Amino acid sequence: MIDIDKKNRELAHFAFCAQVAMKFAEQDGKIASFVDEHMFLLRWLVTAQKQKRFPKQVAPEIAWLISRGRQLGWQSRLYERILYLYYSWVDPVNQQPDLHRLTYIIEALKNAGWRYYVLTPDEWKTEKVPARVNGINVLMVEMNHLNDVFCQAGSQLAPLEIRVLGDLQVFGILLLEQKFHVFQVLEKTAYARLFVSIDEKIPEVA
Repeated sequence: MIDIDKKNRELAHFAFCAQVAMKFAEQDGKIASFVDEHMFLLRWLVTAQKQKRFPKQVAPEIAWLISRGRQLGWQSRLYERILYLYYSWVDPVNQQPDLHRLTYIIEALKNAGWRYYVLTPDEWKTEKVPARVNGINVLMVEMNHLNDVFCQAGSQLAPLEIRVLGDLQVFGILLLEQKFHVFQVLEKTAYARLFVSIDEKIPEVA
């Protein structure tokens, strides 16, 4: 028996990951026309299919998009189809738990090549990048802090500090789209200190 809700969630997650990949491509100057958009998405879909990046429930949709893209070229409007998938299956943002929305973003970034590390309290206290952390684009959170700022139901109780190496712009855009407020602490560190909150009030920073 097919779990329809699970399939819909997987389709929405796939569509969200495609949107994240597009944002990175646009920022890198790779998308200047409908043709560029089409070619980028078609390559991304083919790669996702070959690497089996997504669960088997999503495979038929990926195969259909690739077939349509090859047959109709840029007129297949692949990106519009992906947006349709996302908005058809994802719940309204304000109905999703805060932790779920944040996890959604993190998983999409991981799919785009980002690294995600949960640091121990000792690693966090040093205020240095641990030796085990590597990558150009990296997110770091502290183990206990992550557990403390979200209740069991997934609602955010306090701002979450996230340390970031790499591209802040796309990460910030994704957070804003998912109804989070982002505050950056300007100080000389090897990473950027961001505080993510559902509250627009500027958090007190130690």
